[in-house]
Amino acid sequence: MDPRGGAVEAATDGDGRFVADAVDAGLHRVRARPDNETNRLGAYWGDSWGFCSGRTVELEVDDDLDGVIIELPVGGSLTGVVQDHDGAPLALAEVSAVGLDFYNATVTRHGVADSDGRFEIAGLDSLVVDGEPVPGHYRIEARSVGSAPWYAPGAPWSRRRPSPRTPARRLDRVAEATARL
Repeated sequence: MDPRGGAVEAATDGDGRFVADAVDAGLHRVRARPDNETNRLGAYWGDSWGFCSGRTVELEVDDDLDGVIIELPVGGSLTGVVQDHDGAPLALAEVSAVGLDFYNATVTRHGVADSDGRFEIAGLDSLVVDGEPVPGHYRIEARSVGSAPWYAPGAPWSRRRPSPRTPARRLDRVAEATARL
């Protein structure tokens, strides 16, 4: 909420504690974002997913703010197998889930296929509308070393932007996908 659009970043230690220094006076919101390997979702202080519903605090010059606790909810996951055109598993293929809807536009998570081509991508978000979970909307990408990316449900992706008619993959809390390269 800094009128200049500034932000201060801090990393947590092994116990989840953090210190943010050099915070200007004014209104602020505190947000936590997990790393790609953690099956958790980002949240604002006040246990809120959305910016506007996050708790605000007004700081004066030289104020300290203690006791900020943000609980990050567990995310959904996507599991699947990456295979070549002959159905053989592709080890070490990189798989990504890229958020496409308004609420997940900043979410990109990655996984790497094991020797059997199996992968898991964790930390995927969904929405709650009228008390019911609504799956997030993601584009699933897979690529092996030296190849162009392929996108679920199995069509190669050109450099052009997707058509609104392009099929999209909507994920339930746990989903399965198969990609062939």
